Amino acid sequence: METVRPTAIFPWRGLVALLPLACLFSLGLRVAARINGWTEDPHGPDRQALLINDWSTRRAELLSWMRQQPKPQLVFVRYSPRHNVNFEWVYNDADLIHSHVIWARDLGADHNQLLLRELPGRTVWSLDADSTAQQLVPYAQRTAMPTAVPSHETKALHSGEDLAAE
Repeated sequence: METVRPTAIFPWRGLVALLPLACLFSLGLRVAARINGWTEDPHGPDRQALLINDWSTRRAELLSWMRQQPKPQLVFVRYSPRHNVNFEWVYNDADLIHSHVIWARDLGADHNQLLLRELPGRTVWSLDADSTAQQLVPYAQRTAMPTAVPSHETKALHSGEDLAAE
């Protein structure tokens, strides 16, 4: 009876052993590239891999700061119409009511008032998630700013017409 050699069953055994080493080498090279500021191919398959200053680090910084504040916090997050859904700012602890920081989507003043009534005594912030430098802005200050100019006013602004004449 003839015995089967293990190398006959697994002819690529050496390659399988080298694969984890190649992965570790690749990871080390990527980390070294980030540290040294080497540029990457903007069209490569790993673009935006190992981001150092991405949205999640900014969210973590803001969350850490808010947790250090004495009063509970509430943040209304605004998204632009072109928001990338993979960059989600609004997620919370499981015990929402007792959380020191609560993130909520900004659904407009009327809907936001419902939440403000349910969560009194919190410091309330607004945050534009799609801006280049996300900053916490006091909610009262943000609501005092105009959110949109009605279309007839926009038309008048571009044509130089006087709005009082309408």
